[in-house]
This record gives sequence, structure tokens and C-alpha cells, in this order.
Amino acid sequence: MHAHLAAALTAAVVLIPSHAHAATRTWSGGGATNNWSDTGNWSTGVVPGAADVATFNATSAKNATINVNASVAGIAINAGYTGTITQAAGITVTVGASNFVQATGTFSGGNAAITVNGTFTLSGGLFISTTSTLSVSGGFTDSAGAFTHNSGTVQFTGNAATITGGAVETFNHLSFAPTTAGAVKTVASNQTLVVLGTLTLTEGSINQTTVPATGTVAARGNITQASTFDGGTGTVVIDGSGAQTFTGSATATVGALPAVEINKGSGTLALAGTIRTAKNWTYTAGTLDAATSTVVFAGTLAITGSATLANVVVNGVGLTYTLASTTTLTITGTLTLTDGFLNGGTVEAQGDITQASTFDGGTTALLIDGNTTQTFTGSATTTVGALPTVTIAKSAGTLALVGTIRTARSWTYTSGTLDPGTSTVVFAGTLSITGSHTLANVIFNGTNVTYTVASGTTLTATGTLTLTDGSVNTGTVAAQGDITQASTFDGGTGTLLLNGVAAQSFTGSATTGAGSLPNVNVNKPTGTLTLAGTLRTTSSWTYTSGALDPGTSTVVFAGTLAITGSHTLANVILNGANVTYTVASGTTLTVTGTLALTDGSVNSGTVAAQGDITQASTFDGGTGTLLIDGAAAQTFTGSATNTVGALPNIDINKPSGTLTLVGTLRTAKNWTYTAGTLDPGTSTVVFAGTLAITGSHTLANVIFNGANVTYTVASGTTLTVTGTLALTDGSVNTGTVEAQGDITQASTFDGG
Repeated sequence: MHAHLAAALTAAVVLIPSHAHAATRTWSGGGATNNWSDTGNWSTGVVPGAADVATFNATSAKNATINVNASVAGIAINAGYTGTITQAAGITVTVGASNFVQATGTFSGGNAAITVNGTFTLSGGLFISTTSTLSVSGGFTDSAGAFTHNSGTVQFTGNAATITGGAVETFNHLSFAPTTAGAVKTVASNQTLVVLGTLTLTEGSINQTTVPATGTVAARGNITQASTFDGGTGTVVIDGSGAQTFTGSATATVGALPAVEINKGSGTLALAGTIRTAKNWTYTAGTLDAATSTVVFAGTLAITGSATLANVVVNGVGLTYTLASTTTLTITGTLTLTDGFLNGGTVEAQGDITQASTFDGGTTALLIDGNTTQTFTGSATTTVGALPTVTIAKSAGTLALVGTIRTARSWTYTSGTLDPGTSTVVFAGTLSITGSHTLANVIFNGTNVTYTVASGTTLTATGTLTLTDGSVNTGTVAAQGDITQASTFDGGTGTLLLNGVAAQSFTGSATTGAGSLPNVNVNKPTGTLTLAGTLRTTSSWTYTSGALDPGTSTVVFAGTLAITGSHTLANVILNGANVTYTVASGTTLTVTGTLALTDGSVNSGTVAAQGDITQASTFDGGTGTLLIDGAAAQTFTGSATNTVGALPNIDINKPSGTLTLVGTLRTAKNWTYTAGTLDPGTSTVVFAGTLAITGSHTLANVIFNGANVTYTVASGTTLTVTGTLALTDGSVNTGTVEAQGDITQASTFDGG
């Protein structure tokens, strides 16, 4: 009993120190075998444990076989060791934070895992990797040794580590799979990691050490990208000579790549799944088979090289995607414009297109030229969402528009069948519209911008045309549905043609001082055009044909313009400062409501007032004729003075009803009474120009006050004045002025 106890205590004393203290265990080669597990091969007679560094140096050049699963703090193969260390079949090797260092000799991997939970440094000798997986959590350095991949996999785990080798380091399968999210692996400047097998991008990012020097991973086999991969500042060059597949499991919002360059001398690169990148995407050479894959661009990046992709999503918040000027990116599947700007080059959409309200537009040419059916769907609003420059040039198939599409860039139709459905297109910037075509609902809504409809182009709107802001120049907008005008719309030199075959409403929310229209031409083959609210224009107004129902609307003419074609309006205001309204010869503009003569002058033609009339002191007269011919009671109210305010030629010719005069009316043109009951009340009429007064009738107060002018009272005409007759200036010729009230004569009056 005592002997056994003594032996046990002796064993305890021997074993406890070997596990309690970390040590350097040096390969001495003194054992009967080459096995790692042979205690005789180690300088202290103890096989290295988890806290020990297994060291090989000049102590012994004997070969070593790792014949049991080894877990050590580190392995150091130092100068002087010339033997071979062999990982036996099925045996795993685990190295801790004290790292793997090899300066000489040979390490020959087996078929089981080698895990380095620190750095891997190869400065000399030959390292033949396992056919299984070599995992390295720290830096990987091959400065002067020879690394052989042995058809296995190298997996980089851990964080903040640099990968350095010669100019080129070749791997079979290479995996970036840190256990910590967001981990960074840096490929040294001007270092290329060649991957002959599969490149797996699972987690973390691949960076380069300095800019502009490039750290490159050259993928010559398949590539996979997980949604958890974070991209980086490095570059992945896809340059295999055989068939390769690039498979992504990213989404529209997560997953990133380093810069990608496709440069295949031969073979086909097949894209599969969803690939997402926030870095540059370059196509240099090679056959590309996009199949049904999706590429998501989600960062400020450059797209270079003309190539064909399947589905493309542009989805970076407020970011700019720059296409090289000579690049055409062809998209055979769906183009999804979610967010950001597309600048430069051309995007050729041959499949469906969607625009979100968050997309920001850009200078890129968006060419829609698929030869089959395409759908362009927008979820923009009247105020947000923008497109690049759009050209529709379909050789076959139909382009269907759906939802609300908004653009602040040019819109060109070249060819193809266009089905606008019930869609809405919002034009919201200084842009050009080229090529005659038909849309459904159209809104012009850009603050103080100019929409140039190309000369010879007719843009037809079959739905509602909304004129909110901006001006339409040149060309024609043909409205075949309802039209609305806001007080903020600025008019323009273009033509608004109202030519729908069904009922149309033209509704204005303009005021007497704000709002303008392009040139208007009402030319309806059938159906009735109903006017509502207040419409205001500073451009020409033409009526050609069609039933017109003015309702109780008001039309404000406020610029130097022409009014052509006899038709009837309700309320009319002439209110353009010192402008000329030319009513075409032979045209009669009939006003059934109130005619307000506020400013400007009416030349040529006839304005037939069948309701009340007002004259402001700022109105300038004109050579046209104001025919007062309403069949009901009318009131003609003036706020002129003795010296300011003028009327066009006046012809009072009422078949029935009474015309009542109120306030001060002043004219420098002819005044004709033809028929009708006239009630002058206490009004004053000021004659102030060389003019003719025709037709016997009665006025209240009359002032002749035109400097050195001649008032011709037609022969046989008696002008009866029941109030005060003031002879201030000028001369009265022919006819009779019958004064029934007071008379005053100024020294400047010239007789007659």
C-alpha cells in the first residue's frame, strides 16, 4: 500500500507542472518513432499541449508525423530545421494565439482541418496545405516561402488582418468567413490572390492597404456572395479561362462587394441569384450569361464597359451611379429604379421598368427598346420622383405605362406601340418632349421651368391635362380630356389644342393677375367643351369649331394676343398692362356675363357685350368695336376720369332690355347708338378724341375734352344732354347737341 501511494504521489508531482505552465516544447527527435505523440521526440519529454509552442529548429532535422489531434498555442518551424512535418490522415491541427510561423523545412498537410487562431507566417520553406480547410483568423503572410494549396480550402476568419505574399499567391478554394460581423481583411498593396476554385464571400470586407494601389482577388472559378458580406475597397477580378458561375444570395438592401472587374479571355461567366454591390462594376471582356439573375447597385460607384445583365436594381439613398460615356448597360429583365442618380452613358431597358418616388433621375440616357411587351410602372407623385433622359424606340411589341411616372429630364418618343392605359406622366423640369405620341394623364408641374415640345411634335393627352407650373414652348399639346389650369402656370409659346371628340371640361383656378396659358385652339369635331372657374392667358386664343359651354366661367386676357373665331364666353376680363388684344377681322367675341375692360386696348373685330360692362381708368381703348346688344338689362359702369381711360368704338344696339350707364365713361373712339332703351342715370360720358357720334339718344352729363380734336355728330343725329354739358376742348361738327341742363364753356373749346 505504501509503495503504491508513493508511486501515485510521484506521478502527480511529475504531471502537475507539465499542464500548469506554458512552455516551448522543442522537437529533439530522440524518440523511437517519428510520431508527434512520442514523448521521446520532445526536449522536455512532454508532448506540446494547448498552452505550449511546438518548436522545430536545428536541434533535430528528423521528420515528424502529427499522428494525433494536436492543439497547441503555436507552431514555430525555425531556421535550421530541414525535415518534413506531416499531418497524418484524419488528424486535425489547431494552433492558438501564439501563431503559426515557418521559416524553413516542409510542412505537409493531410486531409483534415488545420485551424490557426492567430497569424500564419511563411518566410521560408515549403507549406503544403491540407486537402480539407486551412482556417486563419489573423494575418496571412507568405514573404519568401512556397505555399501549395493542395486542392484544399483556405478560410480567412477573424478581424483586422492583412494578407501578404509575393506578387501572386495562388489558392484553390478561398473563403472570407470571419466569425465577427463586419470584420476586415486587407489584401496588401499590389498583391493578387489567385483563386482557382471557388471564392466564397460570406462575411466581412476585403480592403486594400493604400489608395490607389490595388489589393486584388483574381477569381478563376466560381464565386458566391452572401447577404452578410460587406464589400470593401479591394478588387475582385473575374478572369478565369473556363466556365464560371457568380452566385449571390444578397437582397435589394443587404450584401456588398468590393470593386468587380469581369475580364475573361475565354469561357462564360454565368450570373445567378441576387448580387449586390456598392463599389465599381467593370466589364472588360468575356461572354456573360445573366440568365434570370439580379444585380443591385447600391453605392456611389462607376459602371464601365458595355454588357448585358438580366434584372437590375438601382437602390442607393441619394447616391450617384456613373456610367462611362461610351458604356451601354443592356437590361433584358426588369430595371428597378428605387433611389439615387444615374449619370452618363446609356441604360438600355429591354424588359419592364419600375420607378419609385425616391429615385432622383440623372443625365443617363434611358433607352426603352425591347422588341416584346414591356411595362413601365411608376409610383412617383406630382412632386417627388425623377427619371434620367427617356427615349422610347421600340421596333416591336407594346410599351404599357402604369401608375405615376415623373421626370425632370427630356422625354423622346421615336417609335413603337405605346399603351398609356390610365397612367399619369408628370413633367417637372426644364426639358424637351420630342416625337408625336399619346399619353393618358399629363401633369406639367415644374416651378418656373420650360417644357419645349419640339417643332412638329404633338403630345396628345387622352385623360386629364393638368397645367400646374412652368411654360410650354413650341409644338402642340392636344388635350382630348379635361384640362385644369393653376394660377402658377406660366403659359408659353406652344399650342394647347382642345380637340377631344367627347365632352371636356376646362377648369381654371387662375386670378386676374396670375396664371397664363400657351396659345389655345378650340377645335372639337364633336362633344361639348365646358369652361369652369377662371382661365387666364397672355397668348393667343383661337376658336375653330365645336360646341362651347362657357357656364359662369371667367376668361382673363392679359397679354398682347390675338382672339380668332366667333364664339361665346361668359365673363371676360381684359387686363394686360398697355397690351393690345387683336380680335381678328370678321371675329365676334360674344360675352354673356360681365365684360371688364381693365387695361390694354382692343383692335379690329368685335366684342359683343350681352351682360354688364365695366371700364377702368387704365383701359386704353383700341380700334375694335364694342357692341352692346344684350336682350336683357345691362349696366355699363365706368371709373374713368376727365383725362384717363379710353374705349374702343361703341355700338349700342339692344333688341330689348335697358342699358343703364353708371359712373364716368371716357372714349376717344366712335360712339354709336343704333337701338334700345338707354338709361343714362347720373353718369358722365367724356368724349376725348377725334370721333363720330351717331344715332339720336340721351345722355346725362357730357364732357367734350380732347385737345384740338373734332367731334362729328352725324347729320340728323341729336345728342340730348339732360345734365351738365361741359365744352372743355375740341370742336363739334355737324348734327345737334341738345343741352337740357347746365352748360360750361372753357377758353380752350374750339367751337365747330
